[in-house]
Amino acid sequence: MKAAAAFLTLAGTIAAPLPARADEGALEARQIVIRAPELDVAALMVDTGKTEASRIAALWQAVKEGRARVISDLSSAADGGKEVLVRQGQHAWLPTELDQDTDLLQMPPTAHEEYFTGTSLQCRPVVPGAGASQWHGVCIPRGPAMVKWPVSWLNLYVNFKPDPKNRLIRGWLDFHDTFQQETVGAVTLRSARMQILAVMPPADQVGLEPGDRATAGPGRWLDVFLAQVKAAGQQPSAEPEPEPGPDPAPAPNPEPRDPFAPMPHNLRNGIKPLPQGQTNMFYGIGIPAAEAATLLRRRDPAQDAALLEKLVSRVHAGTARMRLCVGSGNDVQLRHSITSARVHQVPSEMPSIPSAWENQPIGTTLEMELNLFEIHQDLAQPGRSEWKLALDDPLAVMWQPRPRFMTLRGETPGMRGTHLLGLLHIPEVMRQPGSGLDLKEPESILVFGQYLGGHAITGNLDEQPAPFEAEVIVLEMPGASVDDFEGLPGDPQPDEEDERFQQLMSRVQTGEVRIAAHAMAATARGRALLRIAELHKTATEFDPPETTPRMRPTALESLHAGTEMEIEANGNSAPPFEIHVNFSFKHSTGLPVEPDLPATLAAAAKNENGPYPESKHPQETWTSSDKHDISGSSGITVQDNKPFCLGARKPPGITRKVIHVAYLRVRRL
Repeated sequence: MKAAAAFLTLAGTIAAPLPARADEGALEARQIVIRAPELDVAALMVDTGKTEASRIAALWQAVKEGRARVISDLSSAADGGKEVLVRQGQHAWLPTELDQDTDLLQMPPTAHEEYFTGTSLQCRPVVPGAGASQWHGVCIPRGPAMVKWPVSWLNLYVNFKPDPKNRLIRGWLDFHDTFQQETVGAVTLRSARMQILAVMPPADQVGLEPGDRATAGPGRWLDVFLAQVKAAGQQPSAEPEPEPGPDPAPAPNPEPRDPFAPMPHNLRNGIKPLPQGQTNMFYGIGIPAAEAATLLRRRDPAQDAALLEKLVSRVHAGTARMRLCVGSGNDVQLRHSITSARVHQVPSEMPSIPSAWENQPIGTTLEMELNLFEIHQDLAQPGRSEWKLALDDPLAVMWQPRPRFMTLRGETPGMRGTHLLGLLHIPEVMRQPGSGLDLKEPESILVFGQYLGGHAITGNLDEQPAPFEAEVIVLEMPGASVDDFEGLPGDPQPDEEDERFQQLMSRVQTGEVRIAAHAMAATARGRALLRIAELHKTATEFDPPETTPRMRPTALESLHAGTEMEIEANGNSAPPFEIHVNFSFKHSTGLPVEPDLPATLAAAAKNENGPYPESKHPQETWTSSDKHDISGSSGITVQDNKPFCLGARKPPGITRKVIHVAYLRVRRL
């Protein structure tokens, strides 16, 4: 069978930047994208002694020296508040759905959508200092990439009747992946100077397969979006920008408030704007897991900025790894997003003969609003799951990708300064040979949020909820049964739990005890979600065989192999600072195992409607749902910054003579 190719039609459109109009009142909007080495940009941003202007000047100096380059420069002009739209690039019509012709063995496209490659700026500029300019910037410097998918026709038809020869035809389908790189939100410019709007890696920096080459070239890069709005012909002032005063409070409403209406949500009343430059940066840095656990217990949260600078210097020295670097200069009071990803098209219906597709972004995304944030970062190229479809032809297979990623969702402990937001230990199930994460030494990723400016809360801080730091660590120690944990030297009592925990952590340093799972989240309101996992697909429905030993999955569901923590904490504001916690902590002790083709064929022989054997996924779950505090409420009440033992158990799916012991620690920040 010949490869079934997806058709690609290109319609090129070149829109050169428009000259600024000379009309009185016209505003010129400009967007520049500079591509620079990741470590150079990270060093610029992490240095809190630099101003926005000095960071931008350093980027231009790197361009002048050839260490960085401008990959996009767009500008146009319009009356204030009017929309600006300028594009430069190509349009392509790409197929989104295919037909399955079982007689002719063809898959003609039945639906298409338009895809843009190039650079564009769409915004509504306003006079600097008069409000936020809506801004949608796009920079996609490469076209779609073709990906091969296996296609297997297990049951042929001749003249609309089953093939009497029971032939199996297989081949390959070429389908496209696209790339998305954009910032969507609004930017508040208080002067005619340029401002950093977004920082993100190139969309193709995380490869799909071994040997994939990124358009940026070898190494790791970052694309820095710069935004500027000024009057036509205006030259930005070189004088330092003075710090503005607080926004005025809103006028009182003379009408009485409806007691049943929701409370008004007016953040500006408690916000003080700062000089231009409000970039919020997020970093993920990997260091040895045992070292990260020790650092977490000993660190002073007030010194997070110094800790981040130290870790970035270690990345330069090669003793740590940069796993995440993304930033946004959009107005924090408005919801905005940063996206830089390869949009991997994955078969979603009849995956062995793909006809419909779903988007699986592989890369970096950031969403923010006020102090809320959600970060997604793929850590390595995806793995691949494979299903055998026929006993009489071992090459008839079906594929699905297994993305390897981390997700962090929460509320930052503060809207200024630098904060350690989370720790995610890379689980053993993700460190398989060839995964790109198979390091000699287990690694944990420390995620920092750095708020360089923008706004500072000036209201009554006593009314703000106290931020928390919540940590769960699962330790693996030698032992044939749970009783071995209770028989540790000294057999400490519950009030001596801290001492027993310290004993176990000292054995981590010697290698006698190892970290099986570890996660920490710092959040303003005590609510957070962390996940570091490999996404697996499991077959839930099958097309029963007709007369041959062939069978294909027709429906798939997702499951996460890795570590996931959801937690919510709140506490009193006076001694003894007890903290009430609800949480769920899951971690895989082995990879999911799908039933093989003989097992599903045997189930179909009994009943073609199933039930079919399910995927086996060894996993531990530690939760507060089965515990109650003294008030009878679900959850756990713990002492501030004291380890709380969640118990010991024999881990499922592990044949070694070991037991797992879990601890919870929560502290006020």
